Amino acid sequence: MARRGKPRKIRLWKVLRNVLPQLPRVAPRNPKGPAATRLPPPLAPETVAPDSWPGTLPEYFVYQWLQRRGLKEGTDFEYQVNVEGGRKRLFGAVVDFIVRVLPQTMVWRVQGYYWHFARGDQEAINADHRSRFELQSRGFLVIDLLDFDLIDPVQRDWVLRQAIQGVETFALSPNIFSTASLPA
Repeated sequence: MARRGKPRKIRLWKVLRNVLPQLPRVAPRNPKGPAATRLPPPLAPETVAPDSWPGTLPEYFVYQWLQRRGLKEGTDFEYQVNVEGGRKRLFGAVVDFIVRVLPQTMVWRVQGYYWHFARGDQEAINADHRSRFELQSRGFLVIDLLDFDLIDPVQRDWVLRQAIQGVETFALSPNIFSTASLPA
């Protein structure tokens, strides 16, 4: 029996959809921009500090790195040390790490990008510079470590290997890529 009524319309897009090859969908790319505006990669579950850890996660990474290199806490390095009376005295400070690698005693300060730079708090930035100057005037070699550099294990290893040699790789520091002033 023949069909009566209007002739059936064939839509061109249906025919082309079946004839043309389907291209795979491409996931949208993350926007690119300056390194300071990108967030660090998400952390794997095994990179979480224990609940008993008193400091920040980047400080924990530095602490673990120092211990894996065979340095002993109390003799080769110290964590959270009061210098010149700590916060209770004028020009005193609490530093993250004091690393005793001959011939120089170094102070490693783990700097959080948000708290020390991104907020734009000029008082905090000036306080960091004053603290650095005071520590250097007491004979310490000051090495600043950025928290973003400590999240990625490969970057962390490179930055800390440079720091143990007295070289600072912190891009926002006034002493970028400075070599230690070691006695001859």
